[in-house]
Amino acid sequence: MRRGDRPDVWTIVLGLVILWADASLVVASPGTLPEAHEVVERADDIRNPALSYTAEVRITTVAATGREDTSLYRVFIKGRSRSFVEFLEPAQYKGMALLMSGDDSWLYLPSIGRATRVSSYQGLTGNVANGDIARLNFLEDYEATGVVADILDGRDTYRVMLNARRPSVTYRQVALWVERETFRPLRAEFFTVSGRLLKTGVYGDYRDVLGGTRPTRLTLQDATEGGGRSIMEFRNFEKKDLPDRMFTRTYISRPR
Repeated sequence: MRRGDRPDVWTIVLGLVILWADASLVVASPGTLPEAHEVVERADDIRNPALSYTAEVRITTVAATGREDTSLYRVFIKGRSRSFVEFLEPAQYKGMALLMSGDDSWLYLPSIGRATRVSSYQGLTGNVANGDIARLNFLEDYEATGVVADILDGRDTYRVMLNARRPSVTYRQVALWVERETFRPLRAEFFTVSGRLLKTGVYGDYRDVLGGTRPTRLTLQDATEGGGRSIMEFRNFEKKDLPDRMFTRTYISRPR
């Protein structure tokens, strides 16, 4: 080949740059990302399966001062929209019960002998709201938008924004990080109606339960001036065919 026929070095470099840029555009193209709804659906199938089962939940709350408090609950779940929670410990709360069915939430207090209406975002203990233990249904209660590729603690993830469909849900907006390869939920940020960050949740301690690998721990870190954190540990899972009558005001108001 004659000297004049060989490509200039800068021509080769420019060609490589163009090829690299084209490849980057293909990888980052929005068309290669899954739909936001699909990401949330697959994550919720792991985090919150539409099954009928029972479990125990131990909550350890660590205040900003270092003081620790623990409480124990038994939860009964049927599908994604109905749950019933029995208070077991500490002793002064034993006999109380929380019911969430659809958009309705009721708390039974033995001291008054009846169930009163409460909201899902009212505090249960520490940084845990009623909805955190009884119902946190991302798939049905939130509109998923804005899925983007992200990196979280060195892991490839999808980040999705969730906007509440109704005022009755626990949080007005949630940012959710899901592991790209497995669709396991890893982290969530929970916001108030004004857009202020309320708390951050980290999902962990994945175990084989209820026919799948699921998170059995949720750590909620307070993002407000109060500080502190609450660790929710789920144990003793059992698939169980629960009757519909369990998820009524009449049932939770019975003596225990």
